[in-house]
Amino acid sequence: MFFWVRIENMKSWILVFTLLAFVMNFASCDQLTTLQDEVVGFFSKDDVPAKNKKSSRAKKAPTESERKKTTAKKNENPKEEPAANSQDDQPANHASLFLKESKSNSSKKNQQGALLIKRKIGGIAQNVFQASLGTYLHYPEYLAFYDDQLKEKARVTLTAEALLVQEQLETNADSQDINTKSYLVAVWQKGQILELFRRQINADNTQSMHLLKSFEVNGTPYLLDKQRMALMLPDKIQFIDLANLDKINVIKDLPVANAEQALLVNNTLFVSRAGHLDLINTSDLELKASIRLARPFIILGIHQKQLIVGYEDKPELFSQVQIITLSEQKDQIKDIGALKGLGLALKQVKWDAQSSLLVGREADSLLQNGPVRLYSLNENRFLRGALSENTRLETWGFSQGLLITVTNNHIQSLKISLNQDVIKRAKVIDESLLNQKDQAPLAQIGAEKLIKDEYTLVLEKSADQGSDARKVVLLNDDRFVLFELAPGGQSHRLYGTTDFQNPELVLQEPQHNRPQLYDQVLPTPFGLLLHNRQDDSISHLDVDFSRVQTLPIGSHQVISWDAFSTELGEIIAISEKRKTRNPNAPAYSVSFYAMTSPSQGRLVRKIDFSERAFVFHISTEQILIATGKDLHLYSWKDLSDTSNSEPEAIETVNLVGIDFNAQAALLSPNKDRILYFYRDKGEPKIALINLLNTNLRSTFHDISLSKEMFLGSQFLNQGNTLAIPSFEGLQFYDISKTLNPKLIKTWPGLTHDIDIYNQGQSLCAAQGILGVICGDLSL
Repeated sequence: MFFWVRIENMKSWILVFTLLAFVMNFASCDQLTTLQDEVVGFFSKDDVPAKNKKSSRAKKAPTESERKKTTAKKNENPKEEPAANSQDDQPANHASLFLKESKSNSSKKNQQGALLIKRKIGGIAQNVFQASLGTYLHYPEYLAFYDDQLKEKARVTLTAEALLVQEQLETNADSQDINTKSYLVAVWQKGQILELFRRQINADNTQSMHLLKSFEVNGTPYLLDKQRMALMLPDKIQFIDLANLDKINVIKDLPVANAEQALLVNNTLFVSRAGHLDLINTSDLELKASIRLARPFIILGIHQKQLIVGYEDKPELFSQVQIITLSEQKDQIKDIGALKGLGLALKQVKWDAQSSLLVGREADSLLQNGPVRLYSLNENRFLRGALSENTRLETWGFSQGLLITVTNNHIQSLKISLNQDVIKRAKVIDESLLNQKDQAPLAQIGAEKLIKDEYTLVLEKSADQGSDARKVVLLNDDRFVLFELAPGGQSHRLYGTTDFQNPELVLQEPQHNRPQLYDQVLPTPFGLLLHNRQDDSISHLDVDFSRVQTLPIGSHQVISWDAFSTELGEIIAISEKRKTRNPNAPAYSVSFYAMTSPSQGRLVRKIDFSERAFVFHISTEQILIATGKDLHLYSWKDLSDTSNSEPEAIETVNLVGIDFNAQAALLSPNKDRILYFYRDKGEPKIALINLLNTNLRSTFHDISLSKEMFLGSQFLNQGNTLAIPSFEGLQFYDISKTLNPKLIKTWPGLTHDIDIYNQGQSLCAAQGILGVICGDLSL
C-alpha cells in the first residue's frame, strides 16, 4: 500500500540532512534548523504509487530575496535525496531555496530525431484533383470531396497517398430516385493500389462515398467511361469491363508496353510511353498512330486543337513544353511544333486548357517553398502577378479557368484575370530595351507600367482548412479520439475510433447535443470528461466514443480535476473558481462527486481554499490538493465521511520561497515531483519541485507554450523524461535530476497536445493544421 509519511515521523531524514549540512562547509545552527523545518521530505522514498495514465508537470523562478540568499550562501551545497525510479541529483553550487535554473535550451540545435513517424491523420491537403462540380482534396489518411462552394460534402479513408483521382457520371445507379446522381470514382494510390468508390448526391443535397472495390494493379489506371478502364501495364495496355465489379472481365489486351499516362479526347486516347505518343481509337481499341518525340514527356492537356506536352529534366521537373497541332476531329497529329523553353524549371505544374496558362513552383529557388509562377503559352513567357509573391501555397489545381489553391489556413477558388493592356505595354517595352545599345532609365520609358500586375486573382470562394488538430487522446483497448477546432474557432469537432491500430483507420463522429468548445479533457476508466468553457458544463464521452452527454453536476469553472474509483462508485474531483460576490469568501473550492451513472451523481464533499488549488488522486486512501504555496494531504476516508463536517488535512507542507501565481499543475507518475505552470512578466515558465525534498527546485526557461499545451505534456521513462508540446515543437527533457533538467530531443512543428500508447514506446501529437502524427519514440 502506498502512503505518505508525516513530518513528525521523519527523524531519520532530518538526521541525514543535518549530517550533510555539517559536512558541507560547516553550516550554522540556524541554517540546520531551517533544513529541519523546511526541507524534510513529503513522501516516504520507499512508498511510491503506481503510474497513472495521465501525468503532470510544472516549474518556477527565484525571487529577488532568494537570489540574494544564493549569493550569500554560494559555498553551501545541499544534496538532494534520490527520487524513486530516478538517478541521484547532483548538488548545485547554491544553497538557496531556489536552486540553479535550467539553461538546457541552449543546446536545442543539437537535439533532433525523437520520433519515427508511422502514420498521419488529417492535416494540410497534399494534392488537388478537380472534377465536375467540385474538387477532391487528398489529406493524409483520407480523401474529401468539396462542392463548388468549397464545402466538404463527403470523405473516405485511404490506405496510401492518392496519385490520381478520376470520376465518371453514372445514371442513377442503384437508385430509383430520379433526383439522385452518382459518380464512379477511381482513386489510384501509392503502392499500386486502385480503389473504386461511388459518390452519391441525394435529393436533399447530402452526399456520401463508399468503397465498391479495392485491388492491386501493376500499372496506371485510366477511366474511359463508367464501364471501361484502361490499365497501362509494363508489357501491355489492358482494357477491362467494370459493369460487374464482382466479376471483372478483360475486354482486350493491346501490345503497347511501358505506357505511363493517358488522356481521352473525344474517341481518341492519347498515351505517353518512353518518348512515344500513341493514339488509340476507343471504339475498336486499336492503335491508330504512333510518333516519337525528343525524349520522355508528360501530357499536360489539350487546348482547342493543340495537345500540350512537357519535357522533364528530372521526374516532375519541367523546363520545356511543346505544342502538337491536331486535326479538326482531334484524332490525328497534324504538326509537331517547336520546343519552347520556359526559362525556369518548374515543379507541381498544372495546365489549364481554357486559358492556355500553366502554374508551377520555381524549382531552383533557394527557398524551401519557392515562388509560384504563371506561364502564358500565348505570350511565351511568365506573367507578373500575385502568385509569384506567394510562397505559402502548398498545392493547387487548375482547370477550366478556375485555380484551386491550398495554404496552411485556407482553401480558395480563384479566377485569373489577364490585364491585356499591361501585357501589351510590357511586351513593347521589352522589345524597346532589347533594341537599344545603351538602355534608357526606366523612368524615361514608363517604368510605372512595368511594375503593374499583368494579371489579378479574383476570389470566388474561400474556406478554412479541413482540419485543425488540437487534442488527441489514446486509451487502452485501442481507443483513440481526435479533437479538431472547427472553422471559426467556436467549437471542437470530435472523431473517435476503437480500432486505432488498424491500418485502415476510420474516424467517426459521436452523437452529441450541440457543438462545444472543450478546453480540458480528462481520460478516465469510464470514458472521457470534457469541460466546455463557454458555459462551464462538463460532458461525458463514453468508452465506445459513440455519445457525448452533459453531466448533471452543475456549472463549474474547472481549474483542475481527477477521477478515481471507490466503494462509493466513480468519483470526480473538481477544483474550480467559486462563483461568489462576497469579497471575503474563499475564491476557490475542491468538490468530490460520486457518480453512480453518467446521468446520476451526488456531492460528497466540498473544501474551500483562498489560493488556486490543484487536486490529485494519490492512492485509494489519499488525496493531494496543491496550491502554489502549500501541499495538503487528505485521507479519502475523512473526506467521504459525511458525519465529519470539516475534515482536516493529515499533513500540510508550506513551499517556502514560492513567489508566483500558479495557473496549472501536474504530478509525476511516481508522485515524487510536481510541476507548476505560471507566467513571469507575461513569459511562460515551468517550475519543477522534488517532493522528497521540497527545497530542491529548478525552472524551465525559454519554452514558448500555453497553459493548454502544458496540460498536454506527458511523462515517459518511469517519470524521468518529460515531453512538452510547444509553439516551437515537441521537446523532451531529462528530469531525473531535479536541479539540472536537460533537453535531450526535439521534434519540430507547432504541437498543441500529445498522448502516449504502446506502453509509452509510441506517441501521437496534435499539430494543428498539420493534423496528427503518430510514431515510435527514439530517446
